[in-house]
Amino acid sequence: MQWERLANLPITSYLDVGTNAAQFFQEFWKMYRGIRVEFIEANPWCCSKLAKRFKKIPLHNVAVGKTNCTMQMHIFKGKRHSKAASLYKLPGPDDNIEQFEVEVKTFDSIFNNQYFDFIKFDIQGAELDAMQGSPDFIKQAKFLLIEVTPNAENHPGSLEIVNYCRELGFWPIDVVDEYRGQFDILFSNQLDYKEKDVSFAC
Repeated sequence: MQWERLANLPITSYLDVGTNAAQFFQEFWKMYRGIRVEFIEANPWCCSKLAKRFKKIPLHNVAVGKTNCTMQMHIFKGKRHSKAASLYKLPGPDDNIEQFEVEVKTFDSIFNNQYFDFIKFDIQGAELDAMQGSPDFIKQAKFLLIEVTPNAENHPGSLEIVNYCRELGFWPIDVVDEYRGQFDILFSNQLDYKEKDVSFAC
């Protein structure tokens, strides 16, 4: 992660969607200590640890999607704290996958007229579903950081996510990380960033 590319943004609040073990948050917090923070994490095993470590940060143990419902979460057997937990089917043989039921909510149903300047998404393919469930909520943000996968097979890929963000008025302004074919893309809803639109292989 190229942290310097995320420095000095005009933000006072941060929503971490897919917190996992708070790896990203701990580095981000060094640059923005004191801003308002909330966590969303669907994995109950991760939530148990987060609740003990970050007692003062509001934690929502739900998945985020298009509608309020229940769905099956997929995770690799023996890796209950893995970042790979997903609402979409994971690659590999079925006998290597464990499933459990999770509550799914829209952003609008979690946050009643409460918004965030910076929203980070890392929810293994469900990013587009989460945004489509509450587009007006997303539009209130100044910046989005979204992990995308080009040519994804089992969930929406990067082109679909980038196009939808543009529909909402967000423009990709930087690629702040690349790991194993996945990209963390920074989007801004500030129109003066439009000329700095980032091109990459979708």
